[in-house]
Amino acid sequence: PDVRHFGAAQTIDQRDLFGRFAAESADLPVPSASPAAARRMAAQVADALALARSRRMPVHLNCPFDEPLHPAGAGSLAQLAEIPAVWPAEAFASEFGIQEAARALNQAQRPLIVAGPEAASPLDALAVLDLGRVSGAPIAADVASGLRYRSPRGAAVLAASDAIFGAPGVARLGPDLVISLGLVPTSKALNAYLAHHAPPVVRLQSGLRRRDPDALALRTVDGNIGDACRRLAAAVSGFPREPRWQRAFQAAGAAARASLDDLDRTGGLSLEAAASRAALAAMPPGSVAMFSNSLPVRYGDLVCDAAREGVRILANRGANGIDGITSTALGAAAVSGKPLLLVIGDVAFLHDLGGLYAMRHARAPVVILLLDNDGGGIFSLLPIAGHPEVCEPLCATPHGLAPEHAAALHGTRFHSCRSASDVSKAVESACQARSGHLLVVKTDRQENAAGYRSALAAMRERVQRAAGALFEEVPA
Repeated sequence: PDVRHFGAAQTIDQRDLFGRFAAESADLPVPSASPAAARRMAAQVADALALARSRRMPVHLNCPFDEPLHPAGAGSLAQLAEIPAVWPAEAFASEFGIQEAARALNQAQRPLIVAGPEAASPLDALAVLDLGRVSGAPIAADVASGLRYRSPRGAAVLAASDAIFGAPGVARLGPDLVISLGLVPTSKALNAYLAHHAPPVVRLQSGLRRRDPDALALRTVDGNIGDACRRLAAAVSGFPREPRWQRAFQAAGAAARASLDDLDRTGGLSLEAAASRAALAAMPPGSVAMFSNSLPVRYGDLVCDAAREGVRILANRGANGIDGITSTALGAAAVSGKPLLLVIGDVAFLHDLGGLYAMRHARAPVVILLLDNDGGGIFSLLPIAGHPEVCEPLCATPHGLAPEHAAALHGTRFHSCRSASDVSKAVESACQARSGHLLVVKTDRQENAAGYRSALAAMRERVQRAAGALFEEVPA
């Protein structure tokens, strides 16, 4: 395929050859000896078959090859005998798909529910929590999963996944089954944990579009999430599980929460992290909060473990870009009619300055917490930060602009906050005033990066001390 436009024989571009007569047209990857590439190809074929069945139309797959046609090491792929299956929905999740998922869960001793962003709507959340309770599966709940800020109903709901799954004692032992919901989790440590152990995965989702970049899902059940979880919970209740697995995760989650509280109380969190935590905690029950991509959503996932009952978290995950964040948040405020908090970085804020105009149309208080470190702070956590001559102009992109002028332009009230306590008071005041407020916290990128690493290391150490030995007792 890499010589397709260079005049080589038998290399015409065949994509969309059948036009509108095919439900989809796609290139398969070039055959490779990589197990991950083979999983993705098998998953792509399974998705194509499911789409063809549901749409009752052909799907056009191109099969490109490089020379030599037989890739070196192809024999090693014989282990990939199990082909992914996708069961498309009719009105509800396929009964056969639910039965297959229940069979897998009934055989598991170390199940784990991974709830990424958009895992559960408010109507579906209770069913997911009940599945966690009856199955004994801990729930790794992303900040935007819809599962953190409500009564857990007896389920072991885990926040701060970067701290928990990055602790050596936790990381050494993988699950023997994962029930996956929502988009790809924000936590890098959780994603690395799943990729390393490569457990069998059952996906519960609404729609056929794959949300599984490592192609670990051997079973995908398409249908209403709440309905699928209720039926799955009914099919697995009463089956014994390894109790030490859940107890170890409960200890890990409690240690992460205690470490966060100690760090916050003693000034061990960076100002940006502490401000994000304080802002969310100050929002009233039933309100809405949105975390921008890049660093804000990572602060939310790591340190925002507590909020008042029923607070709903939104995030623009998927492509994970920083365009249109303010407009998205204000659109959510207009629709919900509830107080809304947006936590956003300065570069994302500048990318959507015009979105502030919509603040005047909000039907409830809107609070924007702007973390202003004069550039892209996330790059200070990446290896490129070691090359400032490249990182500063091309990645960090410092701007030196004053956000108070944007507030004045749009008639938005402006507050400069110097501490997490200032932020908490300003958020509470803004919610009572029922108007738009821009709160700005000025910080230093290097100090933020050092504080983030230090806090994460302290949390992982606390988790290791509290739960490392417990995980060693769990049978592999």
